[in-house]
Amino acid sequence: MKHINKIFTVAVFALLLISISAQTNSVEKLNFNERAIGNLKMGITSDNPGLKKSSIYFAGKYQVEEIKEVLENQLKIEDDPNIKILIALSLFKIGDAKSMDFVENLTFSETNPKVKNMFTAIIEEFEASNSQVADLK
Repeated sequence: MKHINKIFTVAVFALLLISISAQTNSVEKLNFNERAIGNLKMGITSDNPGLKKSSIYFAGKYQVEEIKEVLENQLKIEDDPNIKILIALSLFKIGDAKSMDFVENLTFSETNPKVKNMFTAIIEEFEASNSQVADLK
């Protein structure tokens, strides 16, 4: 069974990498086609923890805005504290204020102190980054 999971994981990542279209001017941001977005969605909601973590990481690293809703939905139902933090970090990297408001609202109901502290730190960093950008304008 583990062998099948490894094959599945490799196949999904191969499809993800193949389906990435041209790179934009930004080093970190890529244009993703529908297939790549679908593969990321499938990975984020997967029962395979490695695939899930990798998909969440790549969604943030490449700032895939089309994935915000999937990340938020997964954050609502996720039990693993480390994955919750990873999702919040990916949403931070994507840089959407509404997503950060969503994370902030979840902070109030979060019972795990580690997750609560990380959510708070992520939100504070987002607010500080945005205030610096606003000061430059």
